[in-house]
Amino acid sequence: MELFGSVDGSGNPALLSRAAKANGLIYTAGLTARDPDGTVPKGIKVQTEMVFERLESVLKEAGASLRDVMKVNIFVVDLRDLPIMNDVYREFFPEAAPARAMVQVAGLADRDYLIEIEAIAQDPEWDKGDRGA
Repeated sequence: MELFGSVDGSGNPALLSRAAKANGLIYTAGLTARDPDGTVPKGIKVQTEMVFERLESVLKEAGASLRDVMKVNIFVVDLRDLPIMNDVYREFFPEAAPARAMVQVAGLADRDYLIEIEAIAQDPEWDKGDRGA
C-alpha cells in the first residue's frame, strides 16, 4: 500500500493521508474547502469548486485523474444546495459521471464546511502490469 500526504508541512506524521493506493484502487480522504490562510470560503459553489480542485490534485499525486474516478461520496449540510453543487459537478465530470452517493449530514468537521467529497479511483498504471502497489 502507498500513502499520499501522510506527513504534514513540518515533516511530522499527519493525522490522516490524503489518499491511499493499493491493488489497483485509489481511495481519497474526505476533502473539504479551506483557503491556504485557513479560512473556509463562503457558499456552496466556491466550496464545491475548491473541493474538486483538491480532488484533482490528490489524484494527480497518486498518478490518476478525474477520468479514473469510479465512485464519489458526497456529504452536504443542506440538500437545497444540490442544484448548484450539480452544476459544478457537471463541470468536473462533463461526460460519463462516476457512480455517486449523496448524503445529507447534520454537520461536518468545521461548522463552516458545506460539503465534503471522497472518491475511489482506478489506478491507471494497474492495467499496465504495475501490480507492485
